[in-house]
Amino acid sequence: MQGRKDFTPKLFYELSLDRLVPKEDFYRKVNQYLDLHFLYKATEKYYGSEMQRIKNDPDLQHLVQI
Repeated sequence: MQGRKDFTPKLFYELSLDRLVPKEDFYRKVNQYLDLHFLYKATEKYYGSEMQRIKNDPDLQHLVQI
């Protein structure tokens, strides 16, 4: 006998990247051994206060296509 399941859409779904990415993933291993937190400070001048892509910097405006 073939079964059917009625799908009832939910308002919210629980999604966890930790559950989706395998434990033996290459980037998980890199993250374990390589500390890249210094990049936040080194690149903060390229982002606005609300983490927009690029600040209104005339030197960087040519990178943004309008």
